[in-house]
Amino acid sequence: MRVEHTDGLFHAAALQRRVKRLDEASAGDNSGRRVSRASAAETALMIPAAAAAAKSYDELAMPVIIIAGENDRLIDIDEQSGRLHDEVRQSKMHRITGAGHMVQQSATGAVMAAIDEAAEVLQEDRRSEVR
Repeated sequence: MRVEHTDGLFHAAALQRRVKRLDEASAGDNSGRRVSRASAAETALMIPAAAAAAKSYDELAMPVIIIAGENDRLIDIDEQSGRLHDEVRQSKMHRITGAGHMVQQSATGAVMAAIDEAAEVLQEDRRSEVR
């Protein structure tokens, strides 16, 4: 497997270690092993998709709100979410205290507020175009 992005979550060696840990944790349980391999395969597919998407960040015209849980233990939000924020020029980033990786489940109100914020920015842009 060729990996363009070689640090953090998508590093090939890190991915292999995660799969190995999942396999060890599910020893004797074939359903768990199938799930861990399916999860690893799905993660591997994200790599080329993310690389392709990154090439078109400068073409984005809509408001982008990035929400990151301060207690995320799967990714380094400064490295991952912060880098995305730096690369998407019109983005805003919200760090949610007390939330982890599944911020949409643990901080639903913050996610809904971010959606409202993006909608308001879009409406303001449309109003200014009409003037």
